[in-house]
Amino acid sequence: AIFLPTAHNPNPNETASDIQEPVVASTQHMIVETVEVETVTESKESSVFSKIKSVFAGIGEDIKEISRDSDSSRRLCRRSEVEFSMTNPPYAINNGGKELSLSYRTSPMDAYHHNGEFEYDAHNLFGHMEAQTTYRSLRKIRPNKRPFLLSRSTFPSSGRYVAHWLGDNASTWEDLQYSIPGILSFQLFCIPLTGADLCGFNDKCNEELAMRWVELGSFYPFCRNHNVIGMPSQEVYSWESVEKVARKYIGLRYALLPYWYTAFYRSSTKGTPVLRPLWASYPEDKETYNIEHQFLIHDGILISPVLEAEKKE
Repeated sequence: AIFLPTAHNPNPNETASDIQEPVVASTQHMIVETVEVETVTESKESSVFSKIKSVFAGIGEDIKEISRDSDSSRRLCRRSEVEFSMTNPPYAINNGGKELSLSYRTSPMDAYHHNGEFEYDAHNLFGHMEAQTTYRSLRKIRPNKRPFLLSRSTFPSSGRYVAHWLGDNASTWEDLQYSIPGILSFQLFCIPLTGADLCGFNDKCNEELAMRWVELGSFYPFCRNHNVIGMPSQEVYSWESVEKVARKYIGLRYALLPYWYTAFYRSSTKGTPVLRPLWASYPEDKETYNIEHQFLIHDGILISPVLEAEKKE
């Protein structure tokens, strides 16, 4: 994977008073006391990182939300007077092909916080605040280097601190296609350094799919091959044909690094997306409104990938 700089470099002179106050979760049967982020979390994290800073270049933060392995929602939360179910809203989360409730292996969505906010509205703040703390810890021990942080969990303004990947996708042609609108959506959320797991995280990837995913993934802002434990190897050298394609397209990615840096600089200073749907550059052309599988890198390179099996273009 090629790690590019985060989209925005926060003020290194931020103080502890700038740290967002922690959200305090509570239910009828549970109250979590407030802790001081600076003294308890950030100082300890900085201490740990300072001891091992020579052995890592960046940090990936996974499973940062409240998580649990037991289904205890009935004991932990009260039901609220709302027009829809917070646990099963009008849409479903597709995780590995399974449409699961929002409370699956995490805190119940209708648990309420100390200030009356529901977990439904505050869930991703946990990952966001962890990213803030980790970022500042790394700035403290490496003041002259931009930290690289990769996070699965995001919240508005997370693009200031972290890169992001789209989570546990599958090794399917459908998920290859879905990666494009997913990444474009995060451009509009101002989290530009985003990508999807090349070749898919779950399931078994075949040679043709791997080849097409490497071709497309070389133009993701964040490019990484990643899969679940127990699946067959899907590194690019696992197939001679895929290795050949990877050399060509990843080599092209390196050749375009000055262009990528320019795109990220403008994203940081002006808020423009690094990848753009066509309608963003040509809003007067209504034919672009329904184009989901082509995109622009910044404003000058059009990517039109092959996204179906046994197709050449």
